[in-house]
Amino acid sequence: MLKRPVHIPASISMAPLTFRSGTQVSLALDNPDSIPGHLADALTQVNYKGKAAVGLACIEWVAWRLDGLTDITDLLYRLEAAWTSTAAVAYSRSLDYDGVTSAVTNHGNPDGPRQDALIRIQDLHFAFKKGRPQMVSEAGKCAVLALHVLPPDCGFEPWLQRTLVALAANCPVGARPDRKVKVIDHGNERPVPRDWFETLSVPNDDASDRAAWDGFLRALEPAANPYLVPVDTLLAEGFKGTPYRGV
Repeated sequence: MLKRPVHIPASISMAPLTFRSGTQVSLALDNPDSIPGHLADALTQVNYKGKAAVGLACIEWVAWRLDGLTDITDLLYRLEAAWTSTAAVAYSRSLDYDGVTSAVTNHGNPDGPRQDALIRIQDLHFAFKKGRPQMVSEAGKCAVLALHVLPPDCGFEPWLQRTLVALAANCPVGARPDRKVKVIDHGNERPVPRDWFETLSVPNDDASDRAAWDGFLRALEPAANPYLVPVDTLLAEGFKGTPYRGV
């Protein structure tokens, strides 16, 4: 299971849950219009896999914000599977979340933002697997949720700004697709390792990225994570190469 990255301070889980909560707040955070223009503009400068990766990195901040306040085990398993799917879509099962309820959205209940985070992962993962063109929206909503629930002095905003600048340098967007295109082919883009978000190094080093991915994939335990596809299933379905090794 995922461990807290060093760039996310453990102290964020100690801050009181004083942010606004409720069904209407959750719906507002799920609205693409909630994404600030400067954030959307920055995301448009990043390629498809870079957008997906930064969205997941933002939800990690939300997960560790809730650590110790509610059970984040399922959230971490889903995050781990979503990260893995950016290396190879076949690695992950569906992350559809069918447990949505308004009963957890009352003020101060940590299960409310946990539910919002699960929905964000579901939507981003679905869009990524299908190559849907709305990745600016999905990644942007992940960042907006983090901005809403995190303590304002925790360092998230400057980290996000540095991250988007670094991603634009390392993973610049290519030719803009025609607006009529319904499926984005991101197969030739290099996936961004989870470890890269610790350093935000520019330029990125291909050898270091490959080593980071290999280490991440080797450490996975598909038998323990219900959202990861077992090796024998991958091979039976025609997976090319050695499952859970390198990229």
